[in-house]
Amino acid sequence: MMSSENSPTRIRRCLEEGAEDFLIKPVRQADVSRLCSRLITR
Repeated sequence: MMSSENSPTRIRRCLEEGAEDFLIKPVRQADVSRLCSRLITR
């Protein structure tokens, strides 16, 4: 999930409803790298 909304309640709700991760816009390179690493190690 990607959103510009960064409230903890919104993030938790998205994750509870099935999102595997949550990226906050603007996306940082470090966030993309972390997500890629998690996906590769699955």
